[in-house]
Amino acid sequence: LLLLAAPWLAGAAPKFPLPPLRTPVQLATSARRGAEAKVASEAATPHVLAFFASEGFAEVFRDCCPEAAKLSPRALLESLRAEVRAAEYAHAFPVATHAAHAGGHHFNVKLGEEYKFLLN
Repeated sequence: LLLLAAPWLAGAAPKFPLPPLRTPVQLATSARRGAEAKVASEAATPHVLAFFASEGFAEVFRDCCPEAAKLSPRALLESLRAEVRAAEYAHAFPVATHAAHAGGHHFNVKLGEEYKFLLN
């Protein structure tokens, strides 16, 4: 395998060039969906901050996570956003409901479409 890759590793142009990482359609879709998500996020932010500031939320947090309970609603939101940015959204799950899959049958596209949140 290394012998086959040697010319490419040495700087020679590959015989079959690699395709772009994302196609123009994928780039346009990502840009459009990103803009839509930004508008939705900005609209939801005051509601999330109000929830994080609520006494019910604070009470639960004081019981389970006393260090996190000391954070401001804005700091909690930024921490949540950092976690979501680092989350792995999808990983080798089968498209078909009953497809054979070495990783297990715990998740598939159909199941994912049933929920409005990311199952973890």
